[in-house]
Amino acid sequence: MWVENSQMVMTLSALSSHMKIPNQRSIRNIYQKSYRRMISDIKVKIQSERIKRYVVKEDELKSSLKKVYNIIWGQCSDQLQATVKFLDDYNTKEEEKDIVWLLTQLQRETAGIDS
Repeated sequence: MWVENSQMVMTLSALSSHMKIPNQRSIRNIYQKSYRRMISDIKVKIQSERIKRYVVKEDELKSSLKKVYNIIWGQCSDQLQATVKFLDDYNTKEEEKDIVWLLTQLQRETAGIDS
């Protein structure tokens, strides 16, 4: 057992003679690189979370706009709906649920009625 321990000591001694002990500057460089990498990883995670939240908000907005379009459309009389349906770009705009287009068309069609 003593032979094994002495061989281990000799092996460790041989290994340590080939090892470089880092100086303070190289240690500082290692920490700075590690710190920069950590900060970079954090920034990537933060941006990823921002993108996730943005996508969720964008989906919520699209859903809300569709609901508003349908509410406005539902308030129109059958005759007004029929008039708007005959417009050339109705199918495209209805599919997109384009509220601005719908309100513009409704204003054009009703401009002379209530004024």
